[in-house]
Amino acid sequence: MVEVYILNIEDVDFEELLSSFAGRLPQQVVDKARRFKNPQDKVRNLGGEILSRWAIARVSGTYPDKVFECNNNGKPLSGKPDLFFNISHSGHYVVVSVSDWETGVDIERLRLNKMKVAKRFFSDEEISNIQKSEDPDARFSRYWSLKEAYLKYIGTGLTRELNSFTVRESNSNSYSIYEENTEIKDLKIFHQQVNKNYFLSICHRTAENNIWVQQVKLSDLESAKQKHG
Repeated sequence: MVEVYILNIEDVDFEELLSSFAGRLPQQVVDKARRFKNPQDKVRNLGGEILSRWAIARVSGTYPDKVFECNNNGKPLSGKPDLFFNISHSGHYVVVSVSDWETGVDIERLRLNKMKVAKRFFSDEEISNIQKSEDPDARFSRYWSLKEAYLKYIGTGLTRELNSFTVRESNSNSYSIYEENTEIKDLKIFHQQVNKNYFLSICHRTAENNIWVQQVKLSDLESAKQKHG
């Protein structure tokens, strides 16, 4: 089972967010968020920390109150052997996936006129599909989200080249991963749009009906903060 939580941070002010949650966060987390120069980057970073801790507490019953340790490539670890999570943010959204198995999640805002980027980073098959698409910008953005979700699943992030594998559509909501034209068995990337401008992908070893996606509000996190405080 994968639980995916989406938080809209479009109208969230950093100082107000910090005022509400600073007491539930390690000081190192607060200091890191403050170092970002862009106000929205501050909110996205802090929002990811808050949402991930809320989601972990919701699943496990224990609120993480320490800095998350990371693997060698920077993927955060829950500290529990049977609990995994992943964070992504883009534009107005922060997303967290939580599962009892490795998980990778990515959300991307619609990116325009990126054919040169596609030719540099995507496989020949994916480039061709973008060029033939009725909506190349949406197809590019979807591919980028799918491919990042897989790299985040395996824990490498963008340290591995995006054109080292290809994603192919299995049905309208899921994609398979191929390396050297061989499908990686028992692994899928599930995809959906969050309104017309955002593309959400979840990579996991599970059936689509075992992925639960929910949009939450900041007030949900604030009430849970009191519950677990």
